[in-house]
Amino acid sequence: MRPVRSTACVLLVTLVLAAGCSGEPDAKGSERALEDSRSAVAQEVRDAVKALAYVGLEASSLSGGFTTCGSKGPSAASVKYAAGGRVEGGDGTLEERIAGAARVLTASGWTIRRQGETASGGAYSRLTRSGIELSLDRDRLAGSDAFVLGASGDCIEVTDEQADNLPDDDRIVP
Repeated sequence: MRPVRSTACVLLVTLVLAAGCSGEPDAKGSERALEDSRSAVAQEVRDAVKALAYVGLEASSLSGGFTTCGSKGPSAASVKYAAGGRVEGGDGTLEERIAGAARVLTASGWTIRRQGETASGGAYSRLTRSGIELSLDRDRLAGSDAFVLGASGDCIEVTDEQADNLPDDDRIVP
């Protein structure tokens, strides 16, 4: 009898846990998480821009918005807040400026995850701090001598209704 009872207990606990983990996300909890993520990403972008200004780099057109980053069935989606802008100025080649920007940001508490050159020849750096991912990439605009700073937070599970009503454009003021 004892093995049957143990098996029954394991099955009951598994069913209770599965029931608690399924279904639609908590809308109020998601709403708080979205605003916290938006605030954190926007603040990290502002901090990065201030750090880059010390070495003569100037960011412009800073904006952000929510983007889809996954789906969990018919009634839930995942979104993340991403923000950034163009960075111009400074001395040296674009590759040197991106590497210099990464060094300045590491002095500000960012950690370099990866850096190098893409297959198409563009320099890049990937950094992280406080759960925020930051990227520095060559601007794809033809003839541009700028690079792009981008930051994003974690994917947050939301209801489909929340996902449909999120703003997708948000000006970031440094």
